[in-house]
Amino acid sequence: MSFANALNMNVVGLVNMTGNATYEGKILKTQEIFYVGNGTFSKMDGLIALSVLLIGAGGGGGGASATSGSQTSVGGGGGSGSFYQLLLEPDLVADTCNVNAGVGGLGGASGNNPGQAGQPSTFESIVTYSAAGGQGGQSSASAPLATALGGLGGQAIPTFEAVNGSNGFYGISIAQGTTHLALSGAGGSSLFGGNGSSVLANSNSQAGVTATIFGAGGSGAASSDGSQGAAGGDGCQGVVILTAYYFENTIP
Repeated sequence: MSFANALNMNVVGLVNMTGNATYEGKILKTQEIFYVGNGTFSKMDGLIALSVLLIGAGGGGGGASATSGSQTSVGGGGGSGSFYQLLLEPDLVADTCNVNAGVGGLGGASGNNPGQAGQPSTFESIVTYSAAGGQGGQSSASAPLATALGGLGGQAIPTFEAVNGSNGFYGISIAQGTTHLALSGAGGSSLFGGNGSSVLANSNSQAGVTATIFGAGGSGAASSDGSQGAAGGDGCQGVVILTAYYFENTIP
């Protein structure tokens, strides 16, 4: 089951039996579950270990303001969510665990409006584990050479099992004679890609691009030389992927 297919199905708990393995002469069953919303995980008898993979949601890109002649406005890209993966022994897994995949940050509305931050993805067991979402990209008022900062990537907890999200890119402007070009910031890429690409405005306006892969940031919007404002692209939602390992005959 690919990440894109799981996202398109908009499932809360999608179960995919992924195969068998052998442990101490016994057959193991593996059960993989995607969560792209709120849900629960119930531990069954025979659990050997539980792999938990968390990706925080991406931040939205910044909006762009309407411009008059010889002016520009740009939005920075949203940061991507952080990544956290760990393997839990059975005694660290509660009988019922709450699972929440973070909601992606909305892109900033048309005008000088920053993007929203992505929400964290969490797995609540005996201990709560979390992957932070990315911050939203900044926006700018119209100016001859406008700039806007990208959002910070989600900050991971200090452990070798976690990775910070990628920062969103700057939005910049370039003057070429009487023409002013506005280039928005791209969103921060998740570990699996899918960030919103930057857009270029040349005497027009361009909306930001929405991210398409779990945890990636949306791109900022752009406007130049007497054009209307535009909205930034949305960040993509986070995901929680659980892989449970059981002895054979303990999965219904």
